[in-house]
Amino acid sequence: MVQARYLISDKVINVGLRVFLTSFMMDEGIKKGVARNIDKKTVEMLVDLGNTNAEEFHKKVETAIHTEFESADTGCDRGKINVKLAETSNPGWDIPDIMFSSQSLLLNQTGKGVNVMLRIEKGINDLPEKLARAIKGK
Repeated sequence: MVQARYLISDKVINVGLRVFLTSFMMDEGIKKGVARNIDKKTVEMLVDLGNTNAEEFHKKVETAIHTEFESADTGCDRGKINVKLAETSNPGWDIPDIMFSSQSLLLNQTGKGVNVMLRIEKGINDLPEKLARAIKGK
């Protein structure tokens, strides 16, 4: 059993990288893994790889990240995202179940969305008054 720690850095915050990595791990059949921000320019991905080779997984995740974020309008490109296999370990890190970490991430992202929805609602509620003032001003 191999566990691996990957650091993905530079233009990685506010582009959906943690959600992408979580989905990628699930698609790869990973049972235990988490992607989290560790500072303003770095996302850490801890993953229990089972019998999968850490270097092979690194190549797959690096290719997937570059493919996804080079094709999207994220401001990211191959030269701006560094994917590094930081270290490997025999089982010893406490890596959460992927379903737990994905639900935690979903709740976090939903919380961000609620604030956006509240601002949109306020803007819509204020719209009739703003329109009335604009029409009277003409």
